[in-house]
Amino acid sequence: MKKILLIFLLIPLCGFGQKKFQKIFRQATNGSSFETFDAKQIWDGGYILTGLVSDSTSGLMHPFVLRLDCQENIVWQKDFGNTSTVNNIFPKIIVTKDSHFVCINNLGTYNNYQGFVAKLNDNGNVVWQRVLRFKAGNNNLNDIILANGGGYIVTGGAGSSPDVVLAKLNENGLILWQQTYGGVNNIDEGACVIETLDGGYAITGRYISMLTFNTFLLKTDTGGNLQFLKCYGDTNQHMRGFDIKQMYNGDYVIIGSTTLLKPSFQSSADNFIMRLNSQGDTLWTKIFYGDPDLFENPSSFYVDNDSNFVVAVATASYPSTAIVLNKHALAKFSSSGNLLKLATYNDGYSHYPSVSKAKDGGALLCGFSTKYTGASGFNTLLIKTDANLNTTCNVTDVTALTTVTSKQFRITTPTPIISNTVGLVSISISNSIHNVYDTVICETRDNLNANFNNSGTCINSNTQFIADTT
Repeated sequence: MKKILLIFLLIPLCGFGQKKFQKIFRQATNGSSFETFDAKQIWDGGYILTGLVSDSTSGLMHPFVLRLDCQENIVWQKDFGNTSTVNNIFPKIIVTKDSHFVCINNLGTYNNYQGFVAKLNDNGNVVWQRVLRFKAGNNNLNDIILANGGGYIVTGGAGSSPDVVLAKLNENGLILWQQTYGGVNNIDEGACVIETLDGGYAITGRYISMLTFNTFLLKTDTGGNLQFLKCYGDTNQHMRGFDIKQMYNGDYVIIGSTTLLKPSFQSSADNFIMRLNSQGDTLWTKIFYGDPDLFENPSSFYVDNDSNFVVAVATASYPSTAIVLNKHALAKFSSSGNLLKLATYNDGYSHYPSVSKAKDGGALLCGFSTKYTGASGFNTLLIKTDANLNTTCNVTDVTALTTVTSKQFRITTPTPIISNTVGLVSISISNSIHNVYDTVICETRDNLNANFNNSGTCINSNTQFIADTT
């Protein structure tokens, strides 16, 4: 009787279930910086990151894209152009329908930026790259999304006294149309854009109203034509929106920073999260902060599998022994605005966290830090949690030290000046590659347990197995 050996190859071993880790990514040169502002988990269980990397030779910064495999090993990395970090805090990356990547950043220096967009294929080769000039003067790109029917939608600030800009790009990164909205000699800027259920667009960010910065909700139709603009805040106070989502029933949820509980706009900020109906009327508002109350800013959030809101927060509040108190935190709120959990993920020395939803329903938190490497330049900090925001090390539950209060914001409806003059596009940018290295801080990975039933199975026929991972 012949024996048949059945060999099952599971390559690579990339189950998504209950995987938690904290890792550092850095350059080899001591004192250099590798600063990640956005990270997403992609179709193969790996990750795509973008941000700014320093050049030890020239002293300049470069936008970068870094791809990791499902074990967080470095696959490739690509740098672009020259830029600075001052107020250049919104690099973003998205995955396209053809499994490529499109990143945004800003090239130049503070008050003289030009928006940058690049598309890369899955091997890291540049498909196209563009520099966008919407108006004379400063032009910041702060967010990008895929548009239904093809192309891309971007928002940011355009002009030396910036207006909110909304533009549609075609599949090759060329401007199809653009609209700007703002007040005379004001500083108005979009931070985040979404496509709405009716096919239009909604933007949040900062807008001058009541003589100071307000959070705003700007709603347009499919061509960027204004439908309404509402601002939220109060006189002599500061509010700024950083991220927006629309729920299945049409409601909007916005997160941002505010001084409404403080003496004036010059005070340190607290976090807010608010839910609005489809017309921008407030359903509930929450302001939250830690003890001791120093300063806090939320950056991004996602809606989890239970319709809760998971918010990334940069905070100096809460107890700390570090000299630099800045640390990363995640807050989870229910759909009705109740705080479910708030945890910090290091003791200090860490900046600009951003969060996205991982494949297993957990959180992917990124930013940069000197916490684990000493004062040798900022290094990317990448943290993966489970669905309960737990990770393997350096996590502290500070829910009991968090105050949540409700406060109504004043609402105004300013009439913006609107322009639809289309800007310019150029395509000449240098590319380079810098070596990046990784260090594991801590990690846990569940074993992949698969039970095979190969009874009566012949070569080239199917067999079944049951595994305890997705």
